Amino acid sequence: AAKGAKSQKAAAAQVAWPADSRPNPHLTTTSKAPSNATSFACRHSFKAHAMATTCVALHPKKSVVASCSDDGTMRLYSLPQGEVILSAEGHKDWVAGVAMHPKGTMAATASGDKTVKLWDFASASTRPLSCGTSRPL
Repeated sequence: AAKGAKSQKAAAAQVAWPADSRPNPHLTTTSKAPSNATSFACRHSFKAHAMATTCVALHPKKSVVASCSDDGTMRLYSLPQGEVILSAEGHKDWVAGVAMHPKGTMAATASGDKTVKLWDFASASTRPLSCGTSRPL
């Protein structure tokens, strides 16, 4: 087992991340403090899942939120009404996290079933990636 761990560490040390020459739009913006930070209030809420909601992510361009749950699903909702746009099932266990692609075309979910799934909204498909895989992504 120790020999396998050493070879994995050696392989990880050889991985080179590709250069990213795209500018980060968040580095050029200045954040502004809210005018009255004590006046925050819940404006809308809706029932999202049959079990506990574990994570949410906002769509980068549209009034849409993605959520995932212990019930093993990921869902997209329109805001502020909370109407279901898409319900994605495919994990065999609870779903711990969801993240949206910066272009808003895909979401990634991570599950207790040891998988990461990429959900492509344009083609309505899922592409599973096994956690701990040694193949290049």
